[in-house]
Amino acid sequence: MFGLGDAHRQLGRLADATGPLARAGALARENGDAEAEAHAVLSLSLAHSTLGDGEAALAGADRPAELAAVSRDKLTEARSLNARFTALLTLGRWEETIAAGDRAVRAYAAAGVQEATDYALNAKGVSLLALGRPEEALACLEEALRAASAMENPRTEGVCLYNTAWTQWTLGRYGRAAGGNVEMVRPAWLTAQAEALREHA
Repeated sequence: MFGLGDAHRQLGRLADATGPLARAGALARENGDAEAEAHAVLSLSLAHSTLGDGEAALAGADRPAELAAVSRDKLTEARSLNARFTALLTLGRWEETIAAGDRAVRAYAAAGVQEATDYALNAKGVSLLALGRPEEALACLEEALRAASAMENPRTEGVCLYNTAWTQWTLGRYGRAAGGNVEMVRPAWLTAQAEALREHA
């Protein structure tokens, strides 16, 4: 069940992913397989975030946190924070996203793996930009890009480059923004934030 659900998620077929992932988590819990359950509920929470259902994603992040508290497994703790900061980002709860992202970076370091460190730093950078702190956002996004490059993660590299270019645009550095060569639709909330920054510059 987990393999089917996670494959759907990775391929972007999110509506098809949630059912199998929820079932996989329930089966793992019934069987007392905490590791399998943690994988399933993490993937389910991330799917909800991508679908835009931040409340369901945040609720789903609680279970891997509970499992981490029982097992004291550092990687499970880090992954639960991955689900949490992603859900908070989806909800637009910027300060909480930053705090959860920082905790995730520390947890991954304690676990001795990088894994979603780049995602955490990217989420923090986006949140800083949304809070009207573009210079801090730039520094964070550059760190996220370095982490993504170190892990050879082109998908996250692209996201970080886009967010960096958009941050440069909010600062009026149009040449640098264009140098990012990113062709994506700008999120509506980010467009509004950029316009607000320009009006108060």
